Amino acid sequence: MVVGEGHPKLRIPTQDAGMISAFPVTIIPQEEGYTRKLYNMDFDEIPGLLRKRFGLETFLGALAGTVKGAGLFLYDGATPYYMAAYTNKVVYTTVGSWTEIQPSGWTSSTGNVCDFVTQGGRVIATDGVNTPFMWDGSDVITLTEMPKARYTCQHMTRIYAAGMDDDPLALRVCHPGDPTVWDPFAVGSRAFHVYSGDDKKLTALLSMDDFVLIGKQSAMYALVGRTTTDFAIYPISPQIGVGSHWATRSIGGIAFFPDQFGRVYRLEPGGRPERVSSPVKDITDQVDPDHIEKARAFIYDNNQYVISLPTSEEGRVVLSYDTLRGRWRQWSNDVGTSMETPFFPGAIFSKRGGDQFFKFDPSSLADNGDEIESYVETMELHFGIPESEKEINNLWLGVWVAEEDFTIFVDCSVDGGNWETLNPIGTLISGNTGDYMRVRVPVGKLGRNVQFRVRNALADQDLRLLDMVVTFLPRELE
Repeated sequence: MVVGEGHPKLRIPTQDAGMISAFPVTIIPQEEGYTRKLYNMDFDEIPGLLRKRFGLETFLGALAGTVKGAGLFLYDGATPYYMAAYTNKVVYTTVGSWTEIQPSGWTSSTGNVCDFVTQGGRVIATDGVNTPFMWDGSDVITLTEMPKARYTCQHMTRIYAAGMDDDPLALRVCHPGDPTVWDPFAVGSRAFHVYSGDDKKLTALLSMDDFVLIGKQSAMYALVGRTTTDFAIYPISPQIGVGSHWATRSIGGIAFFPDQFGRVYRLEPGGRPERVSSPVKDITDQVDPDHIEKARAFIYDNNQYVISLPTSEEGRVVLSYDTLRGRWRQWSNDVGTSMETPFFPGAIFSKRGGDQFFKFDPSSLADNGDEIESYVETMELHFGIPESEKEINNLWLGVWVAEEDFTIFVDCSVDGGNWETLNPIGTLISGNTGDYMRVRVPVGKLGRNVQFRVRNALADQDLRLLDMVVTFLPRELE
């Protein structure tokens, strides 16, 4: 093929070659042998961004033991009662010291998790070991019929329970509006038990708009229906599971969760699980699947999904995903147990293995300067004639114009030499959002092989590269 001055060119493939105006796209594919490395880049989604964040203050009094669960109960629908569990104790506070709730049967300290769920002006606590109880701000009711579950959710006036040691495959559902009734054979009871039909234990529950998401070790199901006669279970995925109940959250009616390997997915109602963590694969690859149940997540600023993933029994890596912009950040503070908060869009959580809660407020965010850039690096390119020396004239880049201006730099390495920046002041990408912008970067190099690296100026700026075209002129072999 010939271009302009009569020079041959190599087009590193785009979607089907040519201009691109629609997303998502798959470009610069590694499997075609052109791209050597994509770092913090994902072309199934708009590329992610990553940087560390901090901005905390201590909140609530310290506990006399490691937090194993936390939640929020709005007393009379208004006053926030913060609740926490540690050892064999459950306590609450408004803003001052902790007050112990003393339910009957809450004696064992062997449980290492505790789940809280609210329903009808009451809060229910269960840790999989002790007898669950219900509390309305003053009176305690021991739920002797309720299974000793680790995972709960409230959906359409019913409480759903799973994660029982004596029946790990079961999902148990109480009578509508009455969490004291769990026996499906009792007179007048509309409680029921459900089994999905496979041999995988349940790992998570989440209430969605019109169904309950049932997570298993390596599968997902949807439980739909309103009465005991029309409830049904439908498979969502036979391979992708949910790794942690306490890292499964709903934002804007969309579920976000880690799978059994720590990869993060989103699930829209009626859709299939879609992986969103590809831009940070190098980080999620560090997750230890043997401890994935220890993953925790909270939501702040209405659309930020913050997840703490285990890299070992004690190690953690914490990532924040902007669900609106598709951006990833790494967060430098460990996240252990989190709770809902009336200070939304803030968040309250304990650090891993801690006895103290912290308040996280987006208005106090500050950067610590530990930025992680995005870049695309090509293989060594010889254009099909490795023996011939070539005049490398120009590199043409196709770039998608983002809402915010951003700057790109291009580096070049000839015949395995050092990297040299071709446009030392950078190229500003600016214009109408969604436009396709063609950028010419003069190269002016002589060699047999050449590599290019395109990178963003700052980690909080986008890098939306769509294609590359190189023009060159081969020299005669002597």
